[in-house]
Amino acid sequence: MNTIKKVDHNVTEEEVQKIKNLDWDGYFKSFTNMDESIRTCPKCKVMIFPQQGETEFICKRCEEKIIL
Repeated sequence: MNTIKKVDHNVTEEEVQKIKNLDWDGYFKSFTNMDESIRTCPKCKVMIFPQQGETEFICKRCEEKIIL
């Protein structure tokens, strides 16, 4: 369940310009390896996120041992 909190904060033109001027290509390139690390459990099909360098992972939902 998502919790949404409404705030009464107006964004200035300067703040908008800072966001537009960010190096978005560089930002998204830093996350290219993230998709490779996302896998699914073969038993229950839940998404798992093993840490880099791990050789095995235990699913938190069904406790299936997964060899990476």
